Amino acid sequence: MLNVATLKFADAIERAQGRPTGFDYMRMVLALGIIGFHSIVTCYGASAQRQALASSLGWTFDLILPMFFALSGFLVAGSLQRNSNVMRFLWLRIIRIYPALIFDTVVCALILGPLLTTLPWREYFQSRTFLAYTLNSVGLIHYFLPGVFETNPISKVNAQLWTIPVELQCYLVLGCLALLGLARKPRVFAGVTIAACFLFGTWQFLVAAPGMVRFLVPGDVLILCFLAGVALYFCRERVTFSKCCLVVAMAAFVASVVVPPLVYFSPIPAAYVTCYLGCLNPRPVSFIKRFDVSYGLFLYGYPVQQTVVWMAGGTLSWYGNIAWALPITFFLACASLFLVERPVQAWLKSWSLAGIAAKWGKTVA
Repeated sequence: MLNVATLKFADAIERAQGRPTGFDYMRMVLALGIIGFHSIVTCYGASAQRQALASSLGWTFDLILPMFFALSGFLVAGSLQRNSNVMRFLWLRIIRIYPALIFDTVVCALILGPLLTTLPWREYFQSRTFLAYTLNSVGLIHYFLPGVFETNPISKVNAQLWTIPVELQCYLVLGCLALLGLARKPRVFAGVTIAACFLFGTWQFLVAAPGMVRFLVPGDVLILCFLAGVALYFCRERVTFSKCCLVVAMAAFVASVVVPPLVYFSPIPAAYVTCYLGCLNPRPVSFIKRFDVSYGLFLYGYPVQQTVVWMAGGTLSWYGNIAWALPITFFLACASLFLVERPVQAWLKSWSLAGIAAKWGKTVA
């Protein structure tokens, strides 16, 4: 039996037979946390969201996205090691993101929008705003549809999509680092990540205005959280899996989001906390273990919440918003998973472009 003091992340993963259920629960909890957070802005507007973030417990919201990106980095690193061909790796990431994103864009632009717009259909479909919205399907994010949700506290159809370009940047950065050979050098990769956090953090701390208030975690911090998750996976055989380290990391993580200028120091402790919890292996719930609907919950949560607020005439409470929106969002997430994501991904994995990538892509050195 392994000594608890010498237990590493690799040992925790091995104890769970390579598939810790903690990550399944983490994805679901974080996705639900995003829906809970968005219940504030969709019901009461952007000013209420800023007030919530500035409140004494507002820092709890700022934990969600860093943890999501750190979790993604840890899991994606495993995919990179299983697919040493960088082009193949990037192709798998593309077919993970785009089918559901395209379907979400179609549902919002061609079904939800025409049903709820205050404009005549001809004017709606000819609007530049509508045409711009369709670019969401390729990752160029726009938030508004013509005449839709104009009476809501906020009129954005899908404000949650601002993180999609950030996630795509994460994959590109990781792909570039892999091409440079850093994926085969765990210590160097970790050193580069820690150095980047330190340099960005020091610069931000020195130049940040004294009166800086907490709002949403910046996108470049999320990229660093992603890379920290990747680094932790690469170094899983060296990093201690310890409750004491968890407590220290959690304290550092909370401190770094409570004090806005310190947020660039958050990626390393965020990754440790997230991946420690993910590597736990609680009793699995069959549906959660077999079917990952977290991406669908993320994609459809905001539009559904906006719709129920519109239907209620802007009088819905935040908890009423969650109660109505959650089952609808869950249904759409399941439909996306079973009717779009899985079938399309299964087809595209064997598509000719994947074969071209496997043949001509550059292998990680």
